[in-house]
Amino acid sequence: MSKFQVFSRGEYLDWEVPEVALRRDIVENFVEQEPDYENGEYVSMSEQEILNHNKKWNPFDPLYNDPDYARSQGLPGVPAMPGLARFAGFGGGVPPFPKRLGDYFYYTAIGSNVTYAKRLFAGDSWVKKPLRPILIDKTESGSDLRVWQIAAPSQAYDKDKNYIGESSYITSEGFRKIIDGSNPPSFTENMAEWVEYYPPAHVTTQEDYERIFRIWDEEVIRGEEALYWEDVEVGVEVPKTCSDGPITYMHIVTWNPPPTQHLFTREDLRDPEFMARYFHDRFGSYLDETALHYGGRNIIGSRMVFYNNTAAFLIARTLTNFIGNAGHISKFSWRLRPSFNELVDLNELDVAMFNKIPGMEGKYCNRHGSEGDTVIGRAIPTDKYINEKGEHCVEFALWAETLDGDIIQTSPSEVVLPSRG
Repeated sequence: MSKFQVFSRGEYLDWEVPEVALRRDIVENFVEQEPDYENGEYVSMSEQEILNHNKKWNPFDPLYNDPDYARSQGLPGVPAMPGLARFAGFGGGVPPFPKRLGDYFYYTAIGSNVTYAKRLFAGDSWVKKPLRPILIDKTESGSDLRVWQIAAPSQAYDKDKNYIGESSYITSEGFRKIIDGSNPPSFTENMAEWVEYYPPAHVTTQEDYERIFRIWDEEVIRGEEALYWEDVEVGVEVPKTCSDGPITYMHIVTWNPPPTQHLFTREDLRDPEFMARYFHDRFGSYLDETALHYGGRNIIGSRMVFYNNTAAFLIARTLTNFIGNAGHISKFSWRLRPSFNELVDLNELDVAMFNKIPGMEGKYCNRHGSEGDTVIGRAIPTDKYINEKGEHCVEFALWAETLDGDIIQTSPSEVVLPSRG
């Protein structure tokens, strides 16, 4: 067992200082500017992009899949499901820490927060306004693990300077440093650590399928039947939703096609410095760490794990089914459990959400989703209020649960509903 460097929060060793200073300078020198409404780079979505996303994650509700039906409801077309439009990118200008900074390196996406001022349709366009990036030293003083949290917040406005929404993407990175001269692991060995403690896959039985079928039969798409704010009962669970059976290898491949940037060129493979940032499997092939999502094909004992927001996107329809055509989701968040145990903590969003539900106090996202899991969407209204714009809002605890009762995604959310008043 190696001996590791012990860290203190806010105090940095000589070999850390340049990397910490680089990132702190970016945050401290950030100057907030108004978007360039005249010449700025606007983002929009085509109807086909919206349909492709909607059909993937919410294929049963005609409002999100049939443009003619959506127009018959007085809308300009199919609305985008929450999560398709996000206004902040990875890191927000703060680069990740080098994977070779320590002898062990751990990283994860913690989740995202998205706020929508309105439903978004094809043709809507917006320009981004980056907000100050967030860089937080989360290290526990006296620990041998240095941990950083990085967030990328951004707002979006249309050409008429109307607020569209905002979002943030949150990541966490950590590293350990050997100080007794022991040999460090290869990057492959480091990346494969999580396999050793990952739980076995769920084996779906016929009884499980019968339970899945019952949930399907109980799903209700409210559609044209308006749900009024006054009729929502805080604390009363809404009808569940359920994925179409357990998530398989083919689901994950189809939902998350690997981008071409993960295919290395001859020039890449000949560049030792470039390839030092990647790892190789037991067959000697170099792979981007994205391959961990396709585990079991590369690392003995592993299997495919969900991409960061897979379960959240699957359970968004728990809310859209319930609120019908007249309501819309105005806030949508997701949190997941990191694959690496080293970065796991009880995040505040989980705890706050479940503490509002009698009998579920202390619950949290306790496992990363993976192939073999069936995703059950559960939602409970936890508050009702009228916001500063006079909108009638309902706060929801929304989470993804497996057949075994594990919680594999949490998505605290909010919806805006019509009012009888």
